[in-house]
Amino acid sequence: LTRAGWSDRAKPQKAPAPRFRIGHSRDCPQGGDRVPMASPAPFEWLTAPAHRRGLVRLVVLMLLSAITEGAGLLLLVPMLEVLGNGGDSAVARALASSGVPIALGPLLALFVALVLIRAAVGYARTVEGQKFENAVVDGLRARAWNALLTADWRTLSQLRNSGSASLLITNIDRIGFGVAQILSALATVVTLAGIALAALAIAPLVATVAVGQALEIGPPYW
Repeated sequence: LTRAGWSDRAKPQKAPAPRFRIGHSRDCPQGGDRVPMASPAPFEWLTAPAHRRGLVRLVVLMLLSAITEGAGLLLLVPMLEVLGNGGDSAVARALASSGVPIALGPLLALFVALVLIRAAVGYARTVEGQKFENAVVDGLRARAWNALLTADWRTLSQLRNSGSASLLITNIDRIGFGVAQILSALATVVTLAGIALAALAIAPLVATVAVGQALEIGPPYW
């Protein structure tokens, strides 16, 4: 063998660097301690089969909350008409055709019932949202823990204890906070959509102008 061939054969081969997916540590000079995991699809951790039922229940509760919010707004119209001794709105005619007396007592009782239902739905939505957030966080934490337990020793030798602890505690808790913010924003959007539909039913022209103005000047302040 030539000197160059011998030196190439005797030179130790470097193991390929593992691919990493989740977690990082600022103490690591190579850009982060990370745990090898399968590449997930976008938002797979939110729409995983284990979380789909909870997500469906949460969306249903959001829709029910928006419906009760819009119904309460619509019910204010005949109540104000009764107090003002005048008016014949479409809401009042619809209630009268369904058998509800257009009087202050029955309308007020119906409004209180709607408020109670809305409070119960809101409480159930909050509890279900917390359960969904905990399920997502626990699932990601279990996945990261299993990845640490089944990782190759060469991968583990590159990890720092602080990086592993940051992955299992800090980073996943941040994801949980992000899930809570996403759910809160989604609930707000659904509720605003219900209120907008109720406003369109009460005064279509005014509601259309208001929605158009909000869409025109609103984004810079959102």
